[in-house]
Amino acid sequence: MANKTLSRAAKNGTSLDRTGGKRYLSSKRDVVQFKAAARAYLEKHAKSKELALEALQAMGMVTAKGRLTKHYR
Repeated sequence: MANKTLSRAAKNGTSLDRTGGKRYLSSKRDVVQFKAAARAYLEKHAKSKELALEALQAMGMVTAKGRLTKHYR
């Protein structure tokens, strides 16, 4: 079962977390978008942490407490 999920993930361009659960799949587009947002976050963090977190919240990548909404890999 795990091999089927892994091969399906490879074909669909998705990545899995360590548990291999379907619930944690993220598309490549999501990962690229997250990495770009993370770079922007690091640049803005030097100026204002609150502004950077608000930007990530607006994108739907973090919760109000600053936790990630998905597993991005």
